Amino acid sequence: MKLILFDFDGTLIKGDSLLRFLLFAVSPGKIVIGSFQVLIKFLALVLSGNWTNERAKETLLAVFFKGQSQVELEVLGTEFYKQRITTGMLRPEMLTKLREYRDSGDTVALVSASADIWLRPLCTAENIHLICTKLDFENGKFSGKLASPNCNGPEKARRIQAAFDLPTFEKIIAYGNSSGDDAMLALANEGWMILNGAVFKVS
Repeated sequence: MKLILFDFDGTLIKGDSLLRFLLFAVSPGKIVIGSFQVLIKFLALVLSGNWTNERAKETLLAVFFKGQSQVELEVLGTEFYKQRITTGMLRPEMLTKLREYRDSGDTVALVSASADIWLRPLCTAENIHLICTKLDFENGKFSGKLASPNCNGPEKARRIQAAFDLPTFEKIIAYGNSSGDDAMLALANEGWMILNGAVFKVS
């Protein structure tokens, strides 16, 4: 049995999903007001020397969703999957590959820096594993924090190794599209990069 690892943004789908989720889930008025708040908070992170991609993502999500109920966010995530992800965002050829691996009995996992609320519906529908960035909820409301480290770069490899007993697989195949996938690709016997829609074997 093989382990098949797919990145999401830019690999399984075209482009990035975070901004598209924000535009889907947040009203235009709140987008305008929140954008100014985000810029101020981003500037503070830069000036304080505390900028990281993880803090930036946490800041962005907190501005627009802090205090929102888990139920509401999960409904938004499901609707985003149904109305956006399945209607033009997915790369058909990559989805076909994913399903071929899954249907042949291989273990397939989506490994992404994107959030669980809009990835879980896809993974449930396709019956595959999910490794991703998770949001933190307290008393049923989004705390404005991440419940797990941003699942990118070396964190992808750490999370994969924690989720699976890698030596038990006869082969590991991974698909990515950026340097954020390098650590995941390094775990694989066979690595593929998606660049401008074309698939290139890199290992």
